[in-house]
Amino acid sequence: EGSYVGTRGRNLVSQINRNAIPEGALLQGQVGNSDLSNPIHRFALEDSAENFARPFRSYAGLDYYDFEGESNYNSMQLTLSRQTGKRLQYFVAYTLGRTKGTLGDEYRNRDPFDPARPSGIRQEDRTHILNVSWNAFLPDGAKGPMDNVVGRGLLNGWQLSGISTMASGTP
Repeated sequence: EGSYVGTRGRNLVSQINRNAIPEGALLQGQVGNSDLSNPIHRFALEDSAENFARPFRSYAGLDYYDFEGESNYNSMQLTLSRQTGKRLQYFVAYTLGRTKGTLGDEYRNRDPFDPARPSGIRQEDRTHILNVSWNAFLPDGAKGPMDNVVGRGLLNGWQLSGISTMASGTP
């Protein structure tokens, strides 16, 4: 079997820092005795020293939640299910998918200066997912003198099974 699965989300909750340092604000000027044109001085700045470049200098970050997020999921799903005789069954499912969308959500800040920049492949993307499961019915063990009610209850009807999953991407 083969199928296509897709979803699209709009107006999803996203997070943005409304008190972000404007781009380029820390590339020139002086903070205390630090020359901001020197990258070593910029690297050594403390967080409190960076606040001079923020719109609201008393606060490091002002996280704001809005409904600007989007998501887009597309996948091809293939399934193979087979029973070979009476004793063995197996099931194989493979998904090739892609999750794209806004990269700032409840856990990550969106870019406050360029709304188009934070789009891309999302962290929860799993491009390849393979699931394999099987079930084997063992031969009945109650034979000869063990072929009675107790022997059949203990030795007959046993099964072995297993499930394996492999996926690409961040766990």
